Parts: sequence; structure tokens; C-alpha cells
Amino acid sequence: MPNVNITRRQERFSRTVNGAWSRHTTTEIERMERDESFLTPKLSLGSGITVTWPDGVIEHAFPGNRGVGNYPPVCIPDNGRLAALLLEVKS
Repeated sequence: MPNVNITRRQERFSRTVNGAWSRHTTTEIERMERDESFLTPKLSLGSGITVTWPDGVIEHAFPGNRGVGNYPPVCIPDNGRLAALLLEVKS
């Protein structure tokens, strides 16, 4: 399996003095090069990932329903290679 470049973003929210969530966030970015088999349905998407394939194709995935609940990821494009790896196919 080919190596792919993965960029994972994680937004960090903070609270204001009165306890409300701040609209200002910091974003941590993790970049890695891994074998394609690293992309499984159990992969933590953080706030979203971008995958660049060796042939230059770029695909994205985000936690479904903004990460609230047990929803499948939202993949762009929804019929691409990344979607095939992250979404469990139910027969």
C-alpha cells in the first residue's frame, strides 16, 4: 500500500471568565506520512483531516455531525478513496 500525507487539525476551545465558550480558538496541526492502511474507521479525525495521495489527489474528512454523537465521518468527495477507507460498508 502506498504512503499518503495526512494533515490532522484539532481546534482547542477555551472558556471566558464567565464560563462561556470562547469564539477564539487555537488550532493544532499534526502532519504525518503513513501507509494507506493507517486510514481506518477507528482513526481519530480530530477537527478534520486532509489526505494527499502519491498521485496528487487531495481528499478531506470531518467528524460527522460536528463530532457530536456516533456519526460516520463526512468525506469530500463522498465517493473517493478516503471515503472507501473510513466508512464501514454494511451489507
